[in-house]
Amino acid sequence: MPFELGGTAEIRFELTGVEATFTIPGDHVDQFLEEGSAAAAAARTPAQHAAFSGDVMILEDNMIIAMDAEDMVMGMGAKTVKVASTVTEALRILETFRPTFCLLDVNLGMETSEPVARHLTEIDIPFAFATGYGDASSLTQRYPQALIVQKPLNEQAMRAALASVSGPSAS
Repeated sequence: MPFELGGTAEIRFELTGVEATFTIPGDHVDQFLEEGSAAAAAARTPAQHAAFSGDVMILEDNMIIAMDAEDMVMGMGAKTVKVASTVTEALRILETFRPTFCLLDVNLGMETSEPVARHLTEIDIPFAFATGYGDASSLTQRYPQALIVQKPLNEQAMRAALASVSGPSAS
């Protein structure tokens, strides 16, 4: 017997590849988020929670990856986390928010995060690129101060990226 959530699913075959939109009713998502947050909070030790105490902006076009990254940095002690899914949104956030650190997904579908990386370099905010593609040498040449965090994201890589900003206490 299939489990019915009461949501919708739409699959589109675009020239750029298969695109899908899934809609899940809020009461199912709220329950998942509450359970996930409680489990994550219970798993944290006090040392992990206090390891990083800055503000973070995450630029990631995949909602699941963005939520996972947000949960990781919050679990490591981030005070505030703002999430953007497009370059325009990220630049708008940076008009009024000065994060301690930014995590930038390299490939945002039809655009890259490089305009945000250039802006962060200009205003001297440290950042790391997140990529699922193996070779990031062109990025490290253009942005030698930026770390590369491989996807799928993991806690160890995120701690290393945050440690580059806050010193050894984040590792």
